[in-house]
Amino acid sequence: HVRLPTSLTLEEKFRIANQEVEALMKDIEQTKKTSEQNLDILRALMEETDIRTAEVKRDAYEFRRDIVVGAENPRTGKTMAEKVLKYMEDKLTQKDMLINKLLMKNQAYKISIKKAEMQLKSKTETGDDLQYIDFHQLQIENQQFLQRIEEANEELLKMLHREEMRDAVLL
Repeated sequence: HVRLPTSLTLEEKFRIANQEVEALMKDIEQTKKTSEQNLDILRALMEETDIRTAEVKRDAYEFRRDIVVGAENPRTGKTMAEKVLKYMEDKLTQKDMLINKLLMKNQAYKISIKKAEMQLKSKTETGDDLQYIDFHQLQIENQQFLQRIEEANEELLKMLHREEMRDAVLL
């Protein structure tokens, strides 16, 4: 009949406690990392909101200055429709130009990515062994280009959304 120990030795307790401490430290570190990422996201959202707020205030000021006050018919006191229409057309033209600029930038980034991919493919096909640093550099550049494209696409979508909202408000 074998007798099993009913209590842990001091060494076993120490080992278990250390394992628990390590697990807790990993959890704390992971929570910190997640919290920092969330904080970065929230900061970016706050910054974007501040920028949008400033844009809306500027647009409202310009509209008041140019249309509400500047386009008033001195004889009737009413706002002249032609001036409102011209103001809106000018704003839409500005937005269209910005959209075209972003689309061209986006296209340039895509071309740069294709070029980098072609270089990579060429090096692997010709038997040139890519040095780790070369490969890593191409990966970094590719990631940067993808990030820029993503940012340009996001900006484009935001602008299109703003235009839709403005059009909806005008109608």
